[in-house]
Amino acid sequence: MPLGSPPSPNRMLPPNSFKNSVVMVVTTGHWLSQEIAASFASYGAAVVIAGKDSKHCEAAAAELAAANTEAFAIGFDPADPDSVADCFETLEQRLGGVGVLINPFSEGSEVPAEQMSPARWHEVTDTLLDGSLFCAQELARRRIDDDAGAAIVNFATPFSVTGGAGLTPWETAKAGLSHLTKSLAVEWAPYNIRVNAVAPGQLEARGSRSNAEIAATLSAGRCCQAADVCACVLYACTPFAAYLTGHTFDIDGASWQRQGRLPPKFESIRSRYERTIPPPE
Repeated sequence: MPLGSPPSPNRMLPPNSFKNSVVMVVTTGHWLSQEIAASFASYGAAVVIAGKDSKHCEAAAAELAAANTEAFAIGFDPADPDSVADCFETLEQRLGGVGVLINPFSEGSEVPAEQMSPARWHEVTDTLLDGSLFCAQELARRRIDDDAGAAIVNFATPFSVTGGAGLTPWETAKAGLSHLTKSLAVEWAPYNIRVNAVAPGQLEARGSRSNAEIAATLSAGRCCQAADVCACVLYACTPFAAYLTGHTFDIDGASWQRQGRLPPKFESIRSRYERTIPPPE
């Protein structure tokens, strides 16, 4: 029997737990960020969906607003410190100070490291690693000045120690974020700014027939679900986690152990990559 699925995170906390809070969710367009935004909105937060793709942010915010929640959209470049500063200034003038920052989550497609372009490396690391730092810095400067406190959540990976073939820029950036989380937590604890990270395991794909096949290789017997991640993110930002900072939550159902199962047959990333490239027309 697989590990059980969590109940809806919308019933996890007292109603209006985040009322009068401004929550900024930085997105790369991945659906998980929108699920997290919806979870905060369900507890009364004013949610801001922010990212480089302003049209996606507007569509996501409109969907949340249709459910009678406070949702706003803003376009900015998280990898540009000036754009980050302008974004926070605009939000503070419109909504008040941001009290919760959820930095971007992203997944990638596999490519052998020797075939990866410099542009792809920078596209990923600039947004995930640099962008998460710049957003956290800007929030911290403002909350240190007004002594209001804050909570920040970064996204790491369970492969921080082992590495992960085929996803070099993603795994490297997220491993860096796990260590950045620890460093910022130590520096900012005196100002009541908590910094934690969440590291989802094999995330359940939407509309994919491969979920069952992947789940069969995991000791938990199922993939990581959005509700697993949302519940952890919500908890890390509540007063119930007031003494919790500098921690990375591996939400992977102990899949790194694979106890009681034989691991799948090894195949090099290059072989898998070349096997799955569509044939030329």
